[in-house]
Amino acid sequence: MKILFVSPYIYPEGGGVGRFAYNLAKNLSKKNNVSVVCNGDHNASANIRGIDFHFLKSGLKFKNTPLNLGLLPKLDQLMKENDYDLVQAFTPVPFFADMAAIAARKNKIPFFLSYNTFDLGGKGLLLAPLIYLYQKTLERFTINSARKIILYNKNLSESDALNMHRNKTEFVHPGIDKEIFRPMDLSPKYFLFVGTLNRKQKWKGLHHLLKAIKILDSRGLKARLKVAGTGDSLGHFKTFSRKLGIENNVEFLGFLNDRDLAETYNKSHSLVVPSFTNAELMPFVITEAFACGKPVIASSVGGIPYIIDRWHNGLLVNPQKPREIADMMELVLRDSRIPEKLGKNALNSVAKFSWSNTAKEIEEIYERSI
Repeated sequence: MKILFVSPYIYPEGGGVGRFAYNLAKNLSKKNNVSVVCNGDHNASANIRGIDFHFLKSGLKFKNTPLNLGLLPKLDQLMKENDYDLVQAFTPVPFFADMAAIAARKNKIPFFLSYNTFDLGGKGLLLAPLIYLYQKTLERFTINSARKIILYNKNLSESDALNMHRNKTEFVHPGIDKEIFRPMDLSPKYFLFVGTLNRKQKWKGLHHLLKAIKILDSRGLKARLKVAGTGDSLGHFKTFSRKLGIENNVEFLGFLNDRDLAETYNKSHSLVVPSFTNAELMPFVITEAFACGKPVIASSVGGIPYIIDRWHNGLLVNPQKPREIADMMELVLRDSRIPEKLGKNALNSVAKFSWSNTAKEIEEIYERSI
């Protein structure tokens, strides 16, 4: 098949959506001709490992949404010049998927949508009305245009946006690269946070985790935290750590490649995911930690409770509750049997997850639908 992927971001940018699009493209390209259109630092085209990438520099960004007025003409041009069998777009970031839906309908090419959020997270006097207007217009058009809507969280079909389209939804298991993310039998030394450190993604909740470290410190527990990730708020979080008096307990690692990240997971007591909005679908950092045999302490928001079974493979807390986070971290520190048991169950939870299986499941959906 000849497939066009349209994604706002591609790994290493864009967090979960970028990772999902990249790994699917990489695995589908083994048997198919795959091209990718995505945001980039400049306008360029390149063939990378057998995949044709078309990077478009955004004219501006609204929140974390890259906007480029040349996107629709570029997609229209590519669809006219290439005999694509289908177009696959990725959310939750608006605009790229919407332009792909418009171009695919214009060129009469089957359109598939990967939908990846419970909540776009629009709040405030300006943003909330804009999100509402978007959901009632462009997003509705995009969802209606999709031949199939692909989910990696079954419960997402119950969301307000998809409730009327359950007949079009298809579930696939999320993927993991198990050659990289695997148990390494390394001694745990710290807690771990993995995520983008951007002002526009405060909902990742690192503030609350840093406060939890402060609480543990006040209890006489010298818990260490390592933070993997970078962004425009890195300096802010370093300053916040100093204000709390925990700068010696926290180390900021910056961006880590997958192999370094896997080792970092393996040296942790537990991954901590303190997100506090339903925009958090099912973070790949959770399944990666599970694949390394590590439990996860996480907020009970979005899609997280559908993969973390409380006291089986992880620990759930209420969002924006640093004291609850600290209580769970203290349990892990004081009784090594708890993370050992949870970690074994975590590893079993993702036994069937792999990117090759995910690609095969999606390929079967394509073949049934076109």
